[in-house]
Amino acid sequence: MSPAGAAATQTATQTLESGHQDVVHDVAMDYYGKRLATCSSDRTIKLFSVGAQEQHASSSPLATLTGHEGPVWQVAWAHPKFGSILASCSYDRKVIIWKQGADNEWTQAQVSTLQILSLFSPPTISFLHRSVKSLMRKRSEW
Repeated sequence: MSPAGAAATQTATQTLESGHQDVVHDVAMDYYGKRLATCSSDRTIKLFSVGAQEQHASSSPLATLTGHEGPVWQVAWAHPKFGSILASCSYDRKVIIWKQGADNEWTQAQVSTLQILSLFSPPTISFLHRSVKSLMRKRSEW
């Protein structure tokens, strides 16, 4: 296809200072691409607003989640049909399911301690997804 007939493609780039005090291990966009979750060895998860409506990305997080006792390795957003839910897994062998309440307040909806054979092999994203699915089946208990 010639350049004249090709559809125009736009790419948006945003730079963001995470504010983490240590290495960032994972980032995840929510389903709609409006929020970004980051996790770090500083044991925190930070949530940011991103997207086309953000003219100038603010380095101020919407929320900082604390609750892990070790480096946080991965984060994953649930599908929006479950609400505003984020899962995190850490070197402390815990999966925490975070639920957003009013005024951007986040609480721990579920905490699950993982049975990992080796501390030298942290949870993988597939393990995190299996844990989230298992915990989501129990969501009626929340």
